[in-house]
Amino acid sequence: MTPTSSRFELRVEDLLAGAVVVVFLAYIGVANLRGMIAAGGDTWTVSFIALPMSMIIFVASLRYALGRDGTTFSRWLREVVEIVRDWFPFLIFLLLYASFYAKIFATIHPRTFDASLLAMDRRLFGETPSVAMQAWYSPALTNFFTLCYFMHLIFPAVIAGLWFRRDKLVFRELLLSLLVCGAIGTIGYVFVPAVGPGVAFPQLYTRSFSGALYHPIIDALDQARAPRDAFPSLHVALSALTLWYAWRRGRLPFWLLLPFVLGNWISTLYLRYHYTPDLAAGFVVTVIAVMGARFALRIEKRGMLNV
Repeated sequence: MTPTSSRFELRVEDLLAGAVVVVFLAYIGVANLRGMIAAGGDTWTVSFIALPMSMIIFVASLRYALGRDGTTFSRWLREVVEIVRDWFPFLIFLLLYASFYAKIFATIHPRTFDASLLAMDRRLFGETPSVAMQAWYSPALTNFFTLCYFMHLIFPAVIAGLWFRRDKLVFRELLLSLLVCGAIGTIGYVFVPAVGPGVAFPQLYTRSFSGALYHPIIDALDQARAPRDAFPSLHVALSALTLWYAWRRGRLPFWLLLPFVLGNWISTLYLRYHYTPDLAAGFVVTVIAVMGARFALRIEKRGMLNV
């Protein structure tokens, strides 16, 4: 990796992350922010960006400790700073997402849109699909879909790590796309809050889930997920985005991810977290995110943002 200059250069992902934070703080207000901080939140999802970043720093440190490639202390330090610099905006955004765990949004927007989303499903299918999916229930299938539902947190960081050394521009495009997905998702959570059919309409279901993985994983995820995050489905948006960049990275990563990503999409309905409009919106968010990231990087390249 070529050492960077000492001058700090502003990037489009910095501007986007900063803009989202500013708008977010302006929206909730200082008083609500104090209440949100007091309420706290589970921020362990930050580890899914912090972990690959830490592993890359560890490899750079090991190379320095072993004296490989003529690595000097100053070169190692510049490399560590650059690694943190590349990943840091996304840590900030994940911390922002964690703020949605607080109950302050139930005060700001007490109404949820679950009834409207359920009505859309019923117009399309007669009932929301997760009700019919009860006929599929088995411990093995529930374990598989539970694993797939969880993997959307892991795969983006894995694919980003694969691109980090291969092509820094594609790496930035991927993480910028993730950032755009998250920004659009937070807008949906604020203006179309919904908790999902399993929470909003438990009376629709007559069967319970069973499986060795279900309760350990789902209980942990439910502690960490934003409580009103059904529309749009970022599970769909982020996993679709990951699959696209896996395809660009190589056919092997794509085919390895494909069954888990397809399982992830189905799991959002099977596990009663989403309505079909949430999934449709998630795919739209993916397209917007990729196009938006490419457009922003083109503007940056032309120097139009003075970064």
